[in-house]
Amino acid sequence: MPSSEILGYIGNDYQRIHVNFESVERSKSLSNLYFIKGKTVVSGNECDFEGTVTIEQFRKFRHMSYGLDSMYSAAGIKAQGVAIGSYKFSENPNQKHVGVFQGVMTLWWYLDKNGEIQFFDIDKHSDRFKNNQYVGTWSEYGKENTRVCNWGEFRIPFSGDLDWGAGGFSVNPKYYSKGWEAFDKY
Repeated sequence: MPSSEILGYIGNDYQRIHVNFESVERSKSLSNLYFIKGKTVVSGNECDFEGTVTIEQFRKFRHMSYGLDSMYSAAGIKAQGVAIGSYKFSENPNQKHVGVFQGVMTLWWYLDKNGEIQFFDIDKHSDRFKNNQYVGTWSEYGKENTRVCNWGEFRIPFSGDLDWGAGGFSVNPKYYSKGWEAFDKY
């Protein structure tokens, strides 16, 4: 489950999408398969979805990070890396404006001193920190057109001029009317 609010957009005009994972369950028969349930909200339209994440690669980094000023250097971290996979989430066809999300995802992890896998948040104080990144498309049921749809924690992958923040996610004011009004801090 995500450890913070997910930031995301759908379409070339960067319309805000809220993605909430409500449950994540590992398959009992396939160790790399996870069943996901959640909700999306775009312009007040809320939809339920169900689907899967399949972890296809599990990579270990050669060089580890110990955070700002090496604050975790004595924490006994054993390894760090990234999980790379694919996802497909189908919205409830009985709801309005629904379709299928699919694409690729990445999730950074680390092994703690007990050998337990943890969500990588060691560098969360760095300017460009991100995790739990999803890059893909959304296709409305019964239609051929697809729309780009990307989301993630702390930053959004491939967000063009939507995110113009240097030290953290910050919305370009020209997109406030696309569901990003809450980011108007002026």
